[in-house]
Amino acid sequence: MRDKTFDCWGEPIDAVMEIAEAAFAVDENGDLPKAVLREREKALTDTLNRVSAYREHGIRNDLVHTVFEKRLQLIKDAKTVQALKEIQSEPNPRYNGSRFIAGPACVPEEEIIFWSLASMKAPLISEALKRYMELFQATFGFMPGEELPEEDDSTDRRSFA
Repeated sequence: MRDKTFDCWGEPIDAVMEIAEAAFAVDENGDLPKAVLREREKALTDTLNRVSAYREHGIRNDLVHTVFEKRLQLIKDAKTVQALKEIQSEPNPRYNGSRFIAGPACVPEEEIIFWSLASMKAPLISEALKRYMELFQATFGFMPGEELPEEDDSTDRRSFA
């Protein structure tokens, strides 16, 4: 049996690196008010808890790590408590009567995970399925059931532009 503790390419090392990266992100700006720094710590903790839960659900490690990287950048860029709370409230797609729309602080790869987990609990309504497939196509470059595209080094399919 293989000991995953020393797996340099898998989930354990990613989790350790993410914790370290988050720890360094806490106090990057000495000019932020204490309330913002406290909320930043909450947002980082929330992000680490989320990515851990996604991995426990068996979500692809590369997708989870992309979510971590993008959320970390949003947290670093946030300068107000309100902006940090918005980041923590996502993904929270809103239905406008004809389609689902993501919030401004939503990470598209995390929204894919949101729809994936929701679809395991109950069938998605047609508008939700359409949104899920739009995100899937944009992230992976193909639709489920299609033949995999040829690998092209010029395209990073893990990123939703």
